[in-house]
Amino acid sequence: MTLKSSPAKPQTRGVQSASKAVASNRIGFWTAIALTVWALVLQVMYATHAGPLWRDEASSVNFADVPTVSEMWNNFRFDNFPPLFAFVLRGFSVSGGSDISYRILGLVISLLVLGAIWVAGWLIAKRPPLLALALFALNPLAIKTDGAIRPYGLGFAFLILAIALIWANARQPRRSFFVLASIASVLAVQTLYQATFFLAATILGVCVWALMQKQRRGALTAILIGCIAACSLLIDVPHLLHDWGQSKWVGQSSFEISKIAIDWQMLGSAFWRAVSTGGVAGAVLWCVIAAAVLLLGFRARDNRPVMTALLSGAVVYLAFLRFSGLHAQSWYFLILMAVSALWLDAIAGQFAHKVLNNGPVVAIGLLTLVSVPAVLNVVTTRASSLDLVAETLREKAAPKDVVLTMPWYYGITLGRYYHGKFTTVPPLADTTIHRYDLVQKAMESPQPIAGLMHDMEQALRNGGTVWAIGEIILPDQNESVPVLPPYTPGNGYSDSDYLTSWSMQIAVFLAQHGDKVGVVNLPDVGAINPLENPKVVAVNGWRD
Repeated sequence: MTLKSSPAKPQTRGVQSASKAVASNRIGFWTAIALTVWALVLQVMYATHAGPLWRDEASSVNFADVPTVSEMWNNFRFDNFPPLFAFVLRGFSVSGGSDISYRILGLVISLLVLGAIWVAGWLIAKRPPLLALALFALNPLAIKTDGAIRPYGLGFAFLILAIALIWANARQPRRSFFVLASIASVLAVQTLYQATFFLAATILGVCVWALMQKQRRGALTAILIGCIAACSLLIDVPHLLHDWGQSKWVGQSSFEISKIAIDWQMLGSAFWRAVSTGGVAGAVLWCVIAAAVLLLGFRARDNRPVMTALLSGAVVYLAFLRFSGLHAQSWYFLILMAVSALWLDAIAGQFAHKVLNNGPVVAIGLLTLVSVPAVLNVVTTRASSLDLVAETLREKAAPKDVVLTMPWYYGITLGRYYHGKFTTVPPLADTTIHRYDLVQKAMESPQPIAGLMHDMEQALRNGGTVWAIGEIILPDQNESVPVLPPYTPGNGYSDSDYLTSWSMQIAVFLAQHGDKVGVVNLPDVGAINPLENPKVVAVNGWRD
């Protein structure tokens, strides 16, 4: 008698599937732990290598470090951020404002972002935040930005928590969730105005979920949370109105201003710079992982609320960047990357075990490995060399010397580390923060650098030295030095044109009348942030 094997019973297959799911969950959990530990190592490395504050960080500190709160509040019309982070810095500076203490503060903020990602992973997807860690927390630009003394890191942490708590409160209404979600939402929009777009998109996603589940209460409470956050912005209306009127100057980058309207190609280029800080291979893997999760997410009806929140937030934010007039910078995309990674985790959690098994873990591991060289380069780069310039000036500069920074924004950092007399190009009455309004006034003046040219001549004639810090632009052969007319709206010139003109005039003057011109060598301290590693030229003697 021949015995035939009977087919596996359904419950046996169910047990096997459950066993595989448990094993996959275990692998995912320990992978997330490993990624978190690696992120902690990188954040500590950045905090210990960044060193001095660079100009954006120094400007943030200077906003807070003024004699009175009233003066600080009035200065917000010159900034693009809500007031919360400045109040944090003001409270922190009471206990000391050294570079080391600020780097410790940046590290603490980075840890808060990591903690928020883990909390959001459990509240939204009930699983470790694999994609959020790999696609955002380990991005080199994100590590650098989270740990910088700027509002971004704290804003990311509040926004991530707010999104997670709004979602959790909709699915399982609790008074504690509602209160915490309201607080986190207010803190998010009071740290980053951009958070408003993503909170609104989250609430829209909750409304879609409420319609699908016939849970009207969940939609109403989410809308109420959004209204509370929106009402908190009323105190910022005067600053927002001023920024809107001054957006041509306040919102643009001072070192690379385009005279044409921002288009989608520029935005795409800025996004690519954001994801490619982990290297080209890492950027390709980043895009492939995100695209794969999105495509699979469209297949499931249950993902509609999450897809609504993700896509609506991305579309509105990109439209804002496109039509706002802001010059496209790579770090503008970090908030989009943070929120998108959060939602991608929620989508992937629904099909990872059924479709891909441990495929996401393999892809994430590969992304992390190929990004190691680039991320190590970023976290070991010094933020500025202007503290070294200041040390050189303290040793060698004399009272009769002229110290100038070209362009003017180097003066923000130099003023933190050098307390001797210096000027900027163009000369500005306030060099503690980014005063684009004063730059505009200089552009509208007929001869804004005439006084500086006179001071340089007197210093050289009297045996002093002119210390030129920054971009000394000499005209090409047979190229005349452009002397631009005073700025008027619509005359076709941007501030970069005027900065170039002033630099050329000073460079030609020093080349024609300086007897000795030499580049000052600074101490070799390794890699330095290219945005703030200016040359230093010393000019001595006078010749007619």
